[in-house]
Amino acid sequence: MSYPFRLSTALTLALYPLVTTPALAAGFQLSETSISGLGRSYAGEAAALGDAAVQARNSAALTQFKSVSLTSNLAYIYPEVDISGEVNSDLATIYNQLATAANGATGANLPLQQTRYSGNAQGIANDALIPSVFIALPINDRLALGFGSFAEFGLATDYPASSNTLEYGDKTELTAITFKPSLGWQLNEQWSIGAGLRAVYAEATLSTSTPAYFDSLAAAIGQYNPVAAATGALPQLPVVPANQPILHVSGDDWGYGYELGTVFTPSADLRLALSYRSDVALTLAGNATSALLPSANGPGSVDLTLPAMTELAARWQLSAPLALHVGALHTAWHSFDQLKVNFDNGTSLIAKEEEWQDAWRYAIGGDWQLDQQWQLRVGYANDQSPVPAHRRSLSIPDADRQWLSFGVGWQLDEHWQLDAGYAYLLGEKVAVQEAFSLPVNGQRQTISRFDGRVSKADAHLLGLSLSYRI
Repeated sequence: MSYPFRLSTALTLALYPLVTTPALAAGFQLSETSISGLGRSYAGEAAALGDAAVQARNSAALTQFKSVSLTSNLAYIYPEVDISGEVNSDLATIYNQLATAANGATGANLPLQQTRYSGNAQGIANDALIPSVFIALPINDRLALGFGSFAEFGLATDYPASSNTLEYGDKTELTAITFKPSLGWQLNEQWSIGAGLRAVYAEATLSTSTPAYFDSLAAAIGQYNPVAAATGALPQLPVVPANQPILHVSGDDWGYGYELGTVFTPSADLRLALSYRSDVALTLAGNATSALLPSANGPGSVDLTLPAMTELAARWQLSAPLALHVGALHTAWHSFDQLKVNFDNGTSLIAKEEEWQDAWRYAIGGDWQLDQQWQLRVGYANDQSPVPAHRRSLSIPDADRQWLSFGVGWQLDEHWQLDAGYAYLLGEKVAVQEAFSLPVNGQRQTISRFDGRVSKADAHLLGLSLSYRI
């Protein structure tokens, strides 16, 4: 029996090296570019009036700054993601059938193995800190430059070595830094336009391993093989212990995209905004190693396309203290159609079909200006998952999410502002069925099947931001 590798589909995008982040929005998308926006669940963010972080969503919003503005953010993510279910091992069933035949042929007393194992796992996503920084530089009354470094995507899943599901997804990490220089231009009192370049550096490590129950199965197969050899008729089975790398692949790449945006202000109380962020193609080139498949050792690459996003936003000043924010974000997840590994020797492997679908995120929020110093914020969002039910996996245990958030802004003096925000993300509990197979005698043979659910997919998100205006 040969053992091809199977690449885990969880891809982790984070901001700085050594910092990995769990996904907080649907798919592997992150929204944590603004702490003031966090308090509103990022409702109407592309049209927001606020700190320099607004340029992450819409470069045209840079024209609101009439003096140099610097914003530094720090977000803390505490995810609570649990999996519950059962692994049905077809490999154990095959062993039991052969062991029974060997016992009947030789009179041996080979032990039979259980075929069902717990697939439960708790806390598969780690907590993380995500920093970001932005600066807005007005050139004159109509033109402004900006620069930001931030994360737009992120996901991390890490299963314990004792898990019986490691063949579906063991540990994946991808660290990425997004650099975005931007330009905003005010055409007239009503219209502003903007554009930005998105340069993303990413490095990834993706791995899958043999599950924990393989240790007991390997011990039993070790007893079976000599008995099978003595019969001269029964096949040998491979002795593969637990926690052996099916695949370990790492690589890095630069990818480039752009952002276009506009802000329309029909009246002093209403701002409308539309922005578009292009997709970013990455070819994560590096090396692959496998303890089970010699042909998987060597240079190769994984193609990944970060999806395009279109955002429509509005801010309406209802009264002197109260402003309403609404927004809709469309993410073109159809670009994540399959996960494919290309080797430098010209061969390739479709590790998994994804078939993700485009998804929407809707949000509504508000600001309440208590006085010249204090502002309160509240928000709600509905975040749709792009993963079809038949493509849900343990490596990306994604589901629809609801956001509930609040925040506060404190104007310390004419130059300094401190913002804080909190959001609770409530994930839907969804079913997951997945199968793992290997080629046997030229045909795909199912090795195991998982039947269970995402039993918890919640998260707590805290953020602090300090802004300075000259």
